[in-house]
Amino acid sequence: MLSDMNPHAEVSRAIDAALAHHGADRDEWMALSALAGAIPDPGAPDVAAETLDRLAAHGWVSRDGDAWALTADGRARRALLADTVVAATGAAAAAARPRPVNRFGGNPHHGFRGAGPRPDADAV
Repeated sequence: MLSDMNPHAEVSRAIDAALAHHGADRDEWMALSALAGAIPDPGAPDVAAETLDRLAAHGWVSRDGDAWALTADGRARRALLADTVVAATGAAAAAARPRPVNRFGGNPHHGFRGAGPRPDADAV
């Protein structure tokens, strides 16, 4: 049950699993998002050249001089992964949301002396 775990870690694992289902990883997702303008420039030091080269090998990005750009296939891929990440994030966050504990079996007075249907509720 997800609610007993770290919700941030569960959301992160759900995103990674959803991306892997589509043959992508977080680095590729971040680079595609950066090129789509959703996050800062992918040329920043935290985006590996190997990731951009991998995306180029798939035909999802192309290099124009010193700049990288999404291809039409890259825009479609990014849209698919965006939908995937949004769905995985929502599902994992909902599953990790704390739920109220119903310790009284539906009766808020259950277990209190004289208030519950339990046969031993009035026992001393």
